[in-house]
Amino acid sequence: MKIVGVNHKFFNEIFTSHDLGTCKPGEKAFYAPLRKFSAKPKETLFVGDACDELKGAKKIGIVTIGFKCRCGDYNIRTLDEILKILQKLNQPPR
Repeated sequence: MKIVGVNHKFFNEIFTSHDLGTCKPGEKAFYAPLRKFSAKPKETLFVGDACDELKGAKKIGIVTIGFKCRCGDYNIRTLDEILKILQKLNQPPR
């Protein structure tokens, strides 16, 4: 996280494929974090930079953010744009 300039303290937990013993886009890679937090896919955001991993997350209903790729439900060029997406998603429906 330090390499890309993201403060890891913003996250409750960081999961890696190595820690999970599986690779994206396999469903197991996405379900383990969901179970850890008792979260539903539609309540979850996945940020990725490759279309195949974004497709894996979308396949089980996770909202996706494409980082420097155009494959997500939302697409960003810089990581600080994630906050804008979160604010938008937390707005009450009109």
